[in-house]
Amino acid sequence: MTKKLFDFYIDERGEYQGLLAMLNGDFTSNAQYRAEGYGIPNDIAAQIRADAECPALATFLKQRYREYHAELRQSLRFHKKFWKQHGAEYKEKFEKILGHEMPTYTVRLALQASGFSNWHDPDITCYAFEYLRPYKTGHMILTLVWESMLSQTFIDIRKKHPESDIDDYNTWGISELTAVVGVYQTDISPQSGDWDIGYSELVPYQKKIRELYRNRKNFDDYLEKAVKYFKKNPLKGKK
Repeated sequence: MTKKLFDFYIDERGEYQGLLAMLNGDFTSNAQYRAEGYGIPNDIAAQIRADAECPALATFLKQRYREYHAELRQSLRFHKKFWKQHGAEYKEKFEKILGHEMPTYTVRLALQASGFSNWHDPDITCYAFEYLRPYKTGHMILTLVWESMLSQTFIDIRKKHPESDIDDYNTWGISELTAVVGVYQTDISPQSGDWDIGYSELVPYQKKIRELYRNRKNFDDYLEKAVKYFKKNPLKGKK
């Protein structure tokens, strides 16, 4: 039996921990805007610190999960039904790109967060109500493609390149760019022009990554060239 592409679930504690990691302001250029984008009140966001619990955030999230319990269950039902119908089609697209089997990704449907990835395991988080936006399922597919390919690219790089060879920051940069200007804009849902990737430090790399991706012999060939390029031209601002 063919493995399914996505396995959806709801997890309040997991979203809380993910929000702590994403809102501590210690990684990428747009971290300072995330609290507003996630609908987290400023007074609560100001209390979030790296590697520390935040009771105010936990209380806020618990109240929201209680208030939107029915809507979250509805989202869970929708996603399971939609991807039962369309998962095989997208799994084939992913595996054609990767050149290997795409593992089943567990997907946390989040109440507040727009989306984030686990770099080391096939587990991602996506906004539960993406499918209700005007573009409907297109928005939902975009986020799932983006986050799962970001994660899978990171995992594939780490199979051959430990952190001592290329650090997490630069590996993230390659993975983010691959998911957006490579996979999404080229093979899954081709776009014309440069989509605003949302990270100012990655903009100078967009053209080169697209060039390497489009001229690849296979995905492994692309990753090796992308790693080589980033080692010669590393991201600035964080070791």
